[in-house]
Amino acid sequence: MAKARIVWTIILSIVAVTGLGFGAFTLVQGTFRSNTLEEVETSSYFQPATCTITDVSHRYETYQQTVGCGRGCSNYYVFCTDIVQYQFMIDDDDDDKKKTYYSSRKSRTVRNKQQIEELYEPEDLPDRCSTGTQYQGYLNRLNVDDPNGTNDTLTDEQKVLFVCDGLCANGTVVDCWAPTVTEGMSSIQEWAQCGNRDCIKLVDPDIELSLAEKEVEEQMNLGIVLVGAGVGATVLAAVIYFCCCRPKVDEVAEPSYSSSVVKNDV
Repeated sequence: MAKARIVWTIILSIVAVTGLGFGAFTLVQGTFRSNTLEEVETSSYFQPATCTITDVSHRYETYQQTVGCGRGCSNYYVFCTDIVQYQFMIDDDDDDKKKTYYSSRKSRTVRNKQQIEELYEPEDLPDRCSTGTQYQGYLNRLNVDDPNGTNDTLTDEQKVLFVCDGLCANGTVVDCWAPTVTEGMSSIQEWAQCGNRDCIKLVDPDIELSLAEKEVEEQMNLGIVLVGAGVGATVLAAVIYFCCCRPKVDEVAEPSYSSSVVKNDV
């Protein structure tokens, strides 16, 4: 029993150090990123422009997923994932020979999500892309709270179109944004999700900035959870050690003294 308690104390100590270390690092990094984003004025980096869609890449595939729901508990889902990317040119010159073609960033979204009782064998995986809701063009991340993947539960703020309502057809003229600066592009790339080196964008930079701020918020929350777990593990390890594992000090009996008188006969 004592050995088991010592082992648990060691395990909890490792968890405490790991949680506190990674949690502190995540919080510091998140704070730095948050401070950087707070200083960003998108109008100082980008200006509106007009672009024309020249090609579209739309890949879709059915996937299945296991999501833990507690100890010994798992939920299983099957859904369709769409990956869309556009090729386009900026309409700043009438001379086709001088036009430059760009790639947008990729948009990855989920639709037709369904909970299942158990995972399918690969050859039996049902097609969730050809049936149900078709691709609607929303710019949503995979972790958006949309249980059915139908966009029915999304807020108006989350229902932001990637570019077009559905897929853009070739030749569609759309709004785009071009950078106004040539230096410091690396700092812009951190939040603007540029799909090309020149950072010509089909997605409003204000939207990209809000998504980056949301990501930082989630990072900060993760850091708080890790630090909290580390503190909890520290307290629990201390309780186990001091209450159960600390060596007991044996009581030492006070010494007794006796005197004797030796008589010498003369």
